[in-house]
Amino acid sequence: MNYNEPKTICFKLEGPDLRENINLYDAITTLSEFHSIVDKSYCVLTNQHRLSKTEREFFRIQASNFRQGSFLVDLEILITGTQLAFPILGLTNPYTIWEWTRCSFQFIKAMSLARKNGETPQIKTGENSQIIVITGGNNNLILPDARVIELANRTKKNYAKLAGTLQEGRVHSIDIGAETSLNNSISLNLAEKDLFKSPTEILTKPIQFHADIYDFNKEANTGKLRVLPGQSIPEGDYSFTVIGSQDTTKSIQSMLHDGVKVTALEEQKIDPIDGPKLVRFQIIKVQTSG
Repeated sequence: MNYNEPKTICFKLEGPDLRENINLYDAITTLSEFHSIVDKSYCVLTNQHRLSKTEREFFRIQASNFRQGSFLVDLEILITGTQLAFPILGLTNPYTIWEWTRCSFQFIKAMSLARKNGETPQIKTGENSQIIVITGGNNNLILPDARVIELANRTKKNYAKLAGTLQEGRVHSIDIGAETSLNNSISLNLAEKDLFKSPTEILTKPIQFHADIYDFNKEANTGKLRVLPGQSIPEGDYSFTVIGSQDTTKSIQSMLHDGVKVTALEEQKIDPIDGPKLVRFQIIKVQTSG
């Protein structure tokens, strides 16, 4: 197999809304999100955050053979103007870009399903840089490289937006696959529309910590704070909301101090990869540190 050859992908949307006409917004949104995912696959392989203008000249996805009935289009992942001396799996080429894209989807989907079923997935290192993902039962997944997890982290919002285009009476399924991986395509159906959503939960036990409040919007009763080091809550910047109709004066005045004592509730979400994750605080009380 020549890994440098263009990689042909079949992009397919199905649903009642696509039988006679195509909603341009849905088509553009899904194609755009997929393009962004493939771009990020390229970036992870080349160890960078975004493509340069020069790279856009030789790395691209081109579309052809549009069909109706459902929405069908052939996509080709191309890298031109450069030759890879050793076209083996793991280097930047159309084949590997697609395989890592596909694997990142299988990983994020397996992790999301496991989390929603109340399971705690395990990630272990295997042989030859492989990663073994244990999601419960016999549903183990083998990834070719740990960087596929980085790719999944970068693209989980894109997959959430892809799934969000699914809607009863409009688009019922998305299937993106290649002939070499028909049984492992990027596939989503209407029942999986909310699979990648991570609703938040407010913990009921208040906690106390010291923080520096450096931003506050008195109209929205929201702001930003920095948890100071050496506490049970990891240091760093977090958003917060003040509970109820408290007097905002204390929150405003707290910005005059380098540190204040905060009593708050934690608002968490279940990240499919990282598990429970603190996203913001619901503030009950702010006191000047003594």
